[in-house]
Amino acid sequence: AGGHVGRRGRGPGELSRPGAVAFDVEGNIAVVDRDKAAFVRWRGSDRALLEQAPAVGVFYGGGVQPLQGGFAYIDLATGGGGVRYRLMVNAGGEAREVLSGPLLASREAEFPSCGARLLGAPWFSPRLAWTTWRNRVAGAADYAYDISIFESGTPVLRVRRDIGPVRMTHALALRQLQGERIGTCVIPPQEAIRGFGFAPQLPVVEALAISPSGEIWVKRTRLRGETPLVDVFSAVGQYVGTLVGVPFPAAFIDAEHFVSVSVDSMDVPRLNAYRIARR
Repeated sequence: AGGHVGRRGRGPGELSRPGAVAFDVEGNIAVVDRDKAAFVRWRGSDRALLEQAPAVGVFYGGGVQPLQGGFAYIDLATGGGGVRYRLMVNAGGEAREVLSGPLLASREAEFPSCGARLLGAPWFSPRLAWTTWRNRVAGAADYAYDISIFESGTPVLRVRRDIGPVRMTHALALRQLQGERIGTCVIPPQEAIRGFGFAPQLPVVEALAISPSGEIWVKRTRLRGETPLVDVFSAVGQYVGTLVGVPFPAAFIDAEHFVSVSVDSMDVPRLNAYRIARR
């Protein structure tokens, strides 16, 4: 059945500026409200308000993902002359940090071609790759190939590979920043570098996913024009193999099928379904 939750306002169960929404396996609904700096949750069956808890730090906008008994999201902690991305878990009405990235120097910069002035960190700075599955949260917070796995907020596993980050140069930064956008405006690469500069290295891990069977999928960051590489690990962290030239899952349908998103030559997004063939 259809319906809605919340109404405009700043009181309990009301929304001022929603930033992200997610549904858990029981159908409960969670919203992060930017203006209220709050995490609001409703029961899916009858839309009753379950909780409204303060969000720690500033919600970054990287989405909200469900967990058993709660939700996970990314926020920004400020101080010390920069910003730090933090992976937060909200369970039982209490938000707490489970993983934190390095302190990133931030500054305001003008982008004349797009008529914009923005606050940001150097290009290619690590921004916390993360995902959830059941009561598990996985995150990679730094430049290295180092993934932390948490269950109910408690660290249980680390996945590492001896693959180091690529050292960034001005030429590589220009190559990587082709087509970078502010909204619909494309920023010239030289202007992008003048604005924010760039990090000394390219983080190894770009994205994470966990399949319905608990396998951990790791998308490696690649230089423009390189073949995509996806590493797969078992649920207990054993390396299974590397998929070459395979799209990264946007979502799993089941343990043997997933969907990915691509953009065609007309800039139209397409949803593609794949079957996982195991040997």
